[in-house]
Amino acid sequence: MLENLHKINSQKNQKILEYLFYILLFCILFLWSLMLRFNDAPDELGRYRICQYIFNHGTLPNGGDMEIRMKAWGFSYAFQPILPYIIGGVLMKITALFTDNAYFHLISARFVSVLCGVIMAIFVRKIAKRIFIYARWQWIFTFLIMLLPQCMFMFVYVNTDSMALMSCAIIIYAWFCGLDTNWNYKSCFMLSLGIIFCAMSYYNAYALILSSIIIFIVYHVTFDKSKKNLNIDWNNFFKKGLFIILIVFIGTGWWFIRSYILYDGDFLGLRIRNEYAENYATTSYLKPSQAKTYYNAGLSLFKMLKETDYISVLASSFIGRFGNMSVVLHSWTYIGYAILFSCGIIGLFLRDLKFKILLSYNFKHTLVLNICMVLCIIIPIYLCTYSSYVTDYQPQGRYILPMIIPFMYFITIGLINFFNTIFTNKSFHYILTTILILWFLVIVYFFLKDMVFAFYWDTLVKFVKAL
Repeated sequence: MLENLHKINSQKNQKILEYLFYILLFCILFLWSLMLRFNDAPDELGRYRICQYIFNHGTLPNGGDMEIRMKAWGFSYAFQPILPYIIGGVLMKITALFTDNAYFHLISARFVSVLCGVIMAIFVRKIAKRIFIYARWQWIFTFLIMLLPQCMFMFVYVNTDSMALMSCAIIIYAWFCGLDTNWNYKSCFMLSLGIIFCAMSYYNAYALILSSIIIFIVYHVTFDKSKKNLNIDWNNFFKKGLFIILIVFIGTGWWFIRSYILYDGDFLGLRIRNEYAENYATTSYLKPSQAKTYYNAGLSLFKMLKETDYISVLASSFIGRFGNMSVVLHSWTYIGYAILFSCGIIGLFLRDLKFKILLSYNFKHTLVLNICMVLCIIIPIYLCTYSSYVTDYQPQGRYILPMIIPFMYFITIGLINFFNTIFTNKSFHYILTTILILWFLVIVYFFLKDMVFAFYWDTLVKFVKAL
């Protein structure tokens, strides 16, 4: 009786902590979005113009419209999916009912990113509780993702990255729900919503869509050892597969059909974007044919990786670089994360991980799930690196952030194994995990104090006084 009561109280305490975490995260992200100077984030001006266009005209723009094109680059972001900007434009319309202040219109457009951050946090917590046994490791996994400075930055300005990250959390949680429930219609619908948000936000996150297809197909395929042949559950495969396809088509089909019609069959908007860049970029080296890349120079990818600071800049900006990649964190933050990631990777190879996590799927499902997690790490890195080599040299960590949940999944498992192997004393283990949790909070405190409030607080105060 006392044991049950203790368990109930513990669950209540965890719920309270969760709600406090969501509230504090929302407050931090929203306050940061209030303080951040306009366009002091990657291409925010070009992104916000699309929200303004929707707000001013009440229609979706053509990607080549002069009103939203970025002059130097010759193209606009409206060639690719713009669902976050559509929602931002609608919120601006609602805000305009109460005020004509342009600042509040900007904040309403940024609010889409803030909401995506909180929703992502909710699903990350669900994933954490589904994978990890102990509450402490659930929180460590959560903090590794949601309190990573670069990840937090994605949720404070106008972009599509925020919705892509949110969609990754929804999709991965849907995988677990699907595997747990024989892909009931609730899990299929959740997966569909995640795919819609992913497809309508950012191409760099599409590895999650590919992995969803693999996991769903493999689930319905079994191997009969006695007959040595493959069996497919065609009934559920078609019924539930078509259900997912129908929901996704309703949510995304209109956009890709529209792009196909507008851009002469280019439903992804990639070819037409390059054409506009080639024809209208005002600076010669921003034209694809004249871009200063190793590919255009006839040099190898390996040479780029060897001769430039691509790897170090990509790694450091994955952890955190703000503004337009100009504001860096304290050096001890990068060192701390490097040590943490190294311990996690080492821990993956130390010994058997059995009973360290809650996944209890059969060998096939576990193997496919882990392979897909690896794919979701490799593909964003490949796309980012290929783009820097061929199109535009930009080693920005935000381009590989869609891998954050799979990456931290392996890092957390590795850390559990590392701690259990190296630190066998339970009391010492408890102290170290407590220190680790506090370390994440200390990082957030210092980067907010020294990189956010120090840069932007005076700007916010002056604006409030001017109201």
